[in-house]
Amino acid sequence: MQACKCNKRRSVILRTACAISLAATMWLGSGQAFAAAPPSIEFDWSVTNGPGNGGDANEYTPAPILTDQSVPYVIGVLGARYASNHNLPLAIKVTGPISNTTAKAIFDNFNVKYVFADLEAGGTSQIQALVNQVRADSLSKSKSAFIGNFNYYPYTGTDLTRPKSTGTGAASFTHNPSGAYYGQLKLNMTNESAYPGSPDFNGAGPAGAPNIRSALFILPVDRVTYGTTFLATKGYSNNFTGQSVVKNTYGGQNIPWIARFDNWGNNLLNNDGNNALGPLGSAGNPSLTSAAGYQYAFNTNDPSHPEYKNQLLSAGDFSAQVLQYRLRGATSFNLFNYASPFASVIGYSDTQEQKDATSGWNGGGNSTLSAIWGRNNFAYANLVNMVPLLKTTGSGKSLKTSEVNTSAVQSGMVLSGIYDLAGTTRDLALLLSNMSSTSQTVDFVEKYGGASVNLAFAGSGPLDQYYSIAPGTHELLQFSLTNGKWVLFANDEVFADSNRNGIGVPEPTSLALLGLTGVGLLLRRRRAVV
Repeated sequence: MQACKCNKRRSVILRTACAISLAATMWLGSGQAFAAAPPSIEFDWSVTNGPGNGGDANEYTPAPILTDQSVPYVIGVLGARYASNHNLPLAIKVTGPISNTTAKAIFDNFNVKYVFADLEAGGTSQIQALVNQVRADSLSKSKSAFIGNFNYYPYTGTDLTRPKSTGTGAASFTHNPSGAYYGQLKLNMTNESAYPGSPDFNGAGPAGAPNIRSALFILPVDRVTYGTTFLATKGYSNNFTGQSVVKNTYGGQNIPWIARFDNWGNNLLNNDGNNALGPLGSAGNPSLTSAAGYQYAFNTNDPSHPEYKNQLLSAGDFSAQVLQYRLRGATSFNLFNYASPFASVIGYSDTQEQKDATSGWNGGGNSTLSAIWGRNNFAYANLVNMVPLLKTTGSGKSLKTSEVNTSAVQSGMVLSGIYDLAGTTRDLALLLSNMSSTSQTVDFVEKYGGASVNLAFAGSGPLDQYYSIAPGTHELLQFSLTNGKWVLFANDEVFADSNRNGIGVPEPTSLALLGLTGVGLLLRRRRAVV
């Protein structure tokens, strides 16, 4: 349903009834001949074989885990994929040191494009050895591969998403790898951790402002943005300027590791320790094959703690979050998906998590986004964590941070988008996510590509730049460039899902969980039990 927005010169409360007229003219923008979006590449830690890139069921690019023992298996997976289509990208995962013989068997014989390392225990020496094995061998066909390691990205002290100390025994987050390591190791793929609920986020607990769910949603988006801006400029500005795209001059890829929820090692979000999933065939969990428990669990259904109610990101929130990542410069994502019968939330399957991530990445199939991506000459509308909001008292705008641990007022909102830089057809798409508990009004006083936003019907009448968004919703605003202004032609609520209750759980770590999926779990990413 379209909604007529107020003129800046009128009261925000007074609105005219023009929904019918707007609905009748929606086709003016969306009916243009749009180019198809370029094929995207998506990754899932649990996907180690299969065709990939072939429709919904095969959306994720397989990346087998390379060890000294798995060489024949990896050769088989990569060989079959190359034989099926020489143009398909090849990828591998590395979780421990490999011998030079193993490296040569793969990198000298296959043009591997993506190397995802998860070398935490060995630190920078193991990462450096892997980089040398890929790049230093004169016979290597993979010299130009994108190489990254979990949570390594070129941040500096201005990354406000990171706490000074994680205060956790979790092996993944016991130290914050310096952003300087990224350049020293000659990595060219940022793999920042964007796990909602992980302990290496500021405000990653009940103190999240303005609420827990806003912290879970916004902090990972901010961190992915840092990855983009560091790659492009080797720096970061926290000033809202409605900035144009900054070209990626660092020569890398921004591929965050993502999940709907993962509080492994985060005591601040452990309000249901040793949560029992239930015995075999229990009424609450009939699909489980064995009893199991988690050392950490975030339970929003505890009546003794009403502050947790409605604070878990819904499946729709997760899709919106993934789209925010893409609109902030992520070039792909690596979904850290668990094993069946559930993923990061009890009762939420790994298959559904894959579908929700894919839906978000593709913009829910929105034709305007697909067209802009397809034309492939676009700018990012906003690469800072500021949102220009209408002041509740007085006049003018109030720049508020989305969600960082600073003295600034935290809005619980994210504004992201992309727009065409040139061409006879130029569109702008803006995604607003309001994770606070109150309605908020954005003041679109900033320009995008030098053009102002006009929310007035068909661009007629005085300039209208106020837009209100309800709490807990995501809205996609779509504009066409008309007479030098971005004129609104569609505004839709997207990824609507208000189910924000349940039990969020961390990645499986206990051997007790092996009964859930058998030896297959051994191939998945694991951590030592805290």
